[in-house]
Amino acid sequence: MRSKYGTVFLFMCAATCNAFVMPAQASTTFTGADFAWPNSPGVGHLGLYIEDDISHTRLMSTVRTQTGQLCTTLDDSACANQSVRTYSILPRCETDAQKDCVESLGATTSQGAVSEGAFSRYFPESGLADFEGSPGRNIPTGAAPSIFTLPGVPHNDGNEYMVIASVNGVAPVDGVQTPSTITIHASVYPVKVLAGNFKRNSPLENSFGVSHGSSDKWGNCASIADGYCAARQDFPASTKFSLSLRLSTAPKGWLHGRIFSPTVTYESAGTSTRLKVDATPVHVAAVATWGKYSELPEAAKNTAGALSCSETSNCPQMNPQSGGAHTSVEAWRAVYGDKASWVRGQWMYQTLSEYELVGSSLATCTSGPARFEGFITTNATGYAAGPPVFDPVGKTLSYVVAAPHTNAEGGLIVGTYDLMMRSDLAACLYGGNVSDIVASVAVVYDNATSTTTEVKTDVTNDGTWFKVSASGFHYSMPTIKTTLASKSGALPSVNSAPSIIKKSVSARALATRAQLVVSRGDVVSLRVSKAWTKKCTVVRQTLRITKTGTCRVTVRVETRKQKPRFRTMTLQVVK
Repeated sequence: MRSKYGTVFLFMCAATCNAFVMPAQASTTFTGADFAWPNSPGVGHLGLYIEDDISHTRLMSTVRTQTGQLCTTLDDSACANQSVRTYSILPRCETDAQKDCVESLGATTSQGAVSEGAFSRYFPESGLADFEGSPGRNIPTGAAPSIFTLPGVPHNDGNEYMVIASVNGVAPVDGVQTPSTITIHASVYPVKVLAGNFKRNSPLENSFGVSHGSSDKWGNCASIADGYCAARQDFPASTKFSLSLRLSTAPKGWLHGRIFSPTVTYESAGTSTRLKVDATPVHVAAVATWGKYSELPEAAKNTAGALSCSETSNCPQMNPQSGGAHTSVEAWRAVYGDKASWVRGQWMYQTLSEYELVGSSLATCTSGPARFEGFITTNATGYAAGPPVFDPVGKTLSYVVAAPHTNAEGGLIVGTYDLMMRSDLAACLYGGNVSDIVASVAVVYDNATSTTTEVKTDVTNDGTWFKVSASGFHYSMPTIKTTLASKSGALPSVNSAPSIIKKSVSARALATRAQLVVSRGDVVSLRVSKAWTKKCTVVRQTLRITKTGTCRVTVRVETRKQKPRFRTMTLQVVK
């Protein structure tokens, strides 16, 4: 089932399914890394498992009622006069007029050799709940994942690549699936089909969970057929992959994902939209650990999903998805020893959900989810849900990321970050001209001293897209700050900055604005120097506004086990 914190998968044995025969494969048993969810050590242990994109390799096409009841078709009597939730894995495009389909997969090597993918087959041949879509209701057909071959781009064991591109949303009773509910998600995986004791994943009845009937270890399977696993492999080095989708509903708002240095082509194709993304994969660290509840840091006990745990209960293993998981990565750092459970390649993107855009600091310069605004990508294990946080006084865009410092073998994990946004959005935020906006980038490790590290950065602005790229930094939980400026040196328009402070603000609210993580038990305090007390003052850990103008306040967060963290903020006080 889905929640704002991620996807929780329920497990039980599935009934035997009708088998089908795959194209000839060597008789091979499942080998390689298991990438398995670790078992609980016993009562009173709480688990954390953050493996990127696990929902995309587990789910299958389904149409359900809002209570989770499974329907075989959109016309099923169970779905009659019901609002339905759909999850559609897109088929490949077979005609030029077809919509909501995978148009192409390609790749370019570091030597510049281009390889166009050839569709091989669906894997499995069909899912257990595939359904025919309804163009009139804006509901795509739900199929199985696709396998393409890229002859000129071999991975470590073959040249087959799996594409899973999905569209999920909600359609009201006999109505059209509304764009505001639609999420687009696309992934590419190098795979090798192996034989073993595997059964297709099956949807649970009256639930949004998944049943895994395989007796062999299936944690490394990008998709499962009866008797076969499409086992994930390593991406070939220095290779850029290109995935093109033809969509009836254009992506809106923001995309986020696991790729580096993306180029996005977004254009109309008749009555549909072609979304083409060219990018290289990134290596992402996973965290899979258990901790004795009584010995966990207080911050870890307060992570979303942990409240059902006690020292005498069988505690769950939480599976937060990457967006918003940076707080869990940080809270559990002492438990997993700041070391990744494993690191492997990913190529994935998806649209930010509607709740992740609520309250965005970019709202004064955006039209909400009405158009495609930008793209954020990073290889961090967890990152802040939503678009970057904008500070209109400092003209900075901040984004918090978090990952283990080292891989499983102790080597340093090297971070990547890309921000691509419309040039007119950047110009509106700064208060300048579209073609005049430039920027500088810093990776801030220590909130107390604002110590930064030297990283490789690149900033471009072609008048349509404003792009920022940073790489070469190391992890704990840094904030990546992009400071907007004017190429000509022109000052920003005063009217472009939204109001910051109109009334009294609590210490915790200011800590949130300052991107300081506050957990239960932390002490948050404020301090205003004498030079600013005519504009604002602190009363019982609340900032009281006395006059309009500028106020500077220092926010300090103290914990029992970490050194204090603080940040000084410049606030614009308006009526």
